[in-house]
Amino acid sequence: QIKKSMSAQKDNSELIYSPIVKSGHNNGMFVFIYQQALTKSLQVITETVPVIEPADSVPVDELPKPTLIEVTVNVTPSFVFLNGQLVGNSPVLSKELEAGKYELRVEKEGYDQYKRTIEIKQGEDFKIHVDLIQEKPKTGILVIHPKPSEARIAFVNINKAYHNQMELEIGKYEVEITAMDYKTKRIFVEIKPQEKVEQAISLDPVDQIQNRLAMAFIRISPGNFKMGSEETEPNRGTDENIHEVMLTRAFYIQQTEVTLGQWKEFVKATAYRSEAEVQDGAMSWVGYKWEQDRLTNWSKPGFAQQDNHPVTCVSWNDAQRFIEWLCKSDNRKYRLPSEAEWEYACRAGTQTLFSFGNCISRDMVNFNANSKWEKCSVGDVSTGTVPADSLKPNAWNLFNMHGNVWEWCFDGYATYSNHSVTDPKGSPTMIEKVCRGGSWNDYAQQCRSAKRKIYRSSERYSHLGFRVAIDIK
Repeated sequence: QIKKSMSAQKDNSELIYSPIVKSGHNNGMFVFIYQQALTKSLQVITETVPVIEPADSVPVDELPKPTLIEVTVNVTPSFVFLNGQLVGNSPVLSKELEAGKYELRVEKEGYDQYKRTIEIKQGEDFKIHVDLIQEKPKTGILVIHPKPSEARIAFVNINKAYHNQMELEIGKYEVEITAMDYKTKRIFVEIKPQEKVEQAISLDPVDQIQNRLAMAFIRISPGNFKMGSEETEPNRGTDENIHEVMLTRAFYIQQTEVTLGQWKEFVKATAYRSEAEVQDGAMSWVGYKWEQDRLTNWSKPGFAQQDNHPVTCVSWNDAQRFIEWLCKSDNRKYRLPSEAEWEYACRAGTQTLFSFGNCISRDMVNFNANSKWEKCSVGDVSTGTVPADSLKPNAWNLFNMHGNVWEWCFDGYATYSNHSVTDPKGSPTMIEKVCRGGSWNDYAQQCRSAKRKIYRSSERYSHLGFRVAIDIK
């Protein structure tokens, strides 16, 4: 029943209302807006009507609970994805969801991704704790092939020791390569995931080195030159036929002859006694000729010497014992220069009689200058050695390659080839050895760049010494 109380005419009235869905009430008082036609005013009516519930209406206390998912993660912040969509970040994520299956994914940089399919049931809360595992660093392999092979390899920007086939995390690294007697080199390498980086690094030899005995050495570059003398060269020997020589390897040669002070260090360290000391002395100059003197040896050459003078009265065999000791002292490969190396270093790019030109004088070379020779000036007589680093060096900064003392070479004496040769070296087993350079009591022609002299390996003279070379590895 509807009870109406209104002043407007019923025929022109229209009841307007909206349905009430799931109100939870089956009866009671309700207010409706009753609209009359056009000009009529609105009236409030009160009527009692039956309420018809929709078929799916459910009481409030019987409605299903919302479904809640809760995700916690051991590291923060971590990003949580459901079905590929970012829904929030940890440490705790709570979200209402409809029932169903979901693809749960949790991510954080530097950690392995977590992925799992979960099922949400209506009205049941779903809680999950995710423990992300830190991902293994992405790495690559570094291999460096240095030359020389014994070069030391070290990292500049990390505190790790290098080893071959080294596994490193991705990134850029600064590497330093060093070796004795070589210029240090630094390079940058970039390590990429699952890649092997190989670098071949060649170090450049330094131009000059000095060992613990203060022996200075000059680097001599490879090259070619004409060895020997032209047929027109004055006072040339018959064994000086000119020929082309190619030296393919760089080497170091001592800037001076081995000094008396350096020889003393050897004797002090080894108690070595020279062949002159244990045999019959050495040949001594007595003003006009050479005589064997039992008292003459490196410590008593017959003239005054200081420690910076070249050692004399030593045989080729003595020089070898000194070199063997040097090799053990600092891991360099010392040796006597070959005859070809000696002349190449002496000439220093020249083809004249001397490295200074076609004449020498006493202010350049320590020699016997009291005899007229060619167009060269006459000077005084030398009576002994001068300091090994005195007078004028040649163009390659080597001292006393002419005069002062004859210098032992490694080679056994042999006749020159008539053809071009590469890296020639005479037999080391031959008793007769080559000496070069002239000495303090020789005339100028004996001090020429091409002049060759022969001594047996056991002979000792007070005008005979040596200088040392070093192989470049």
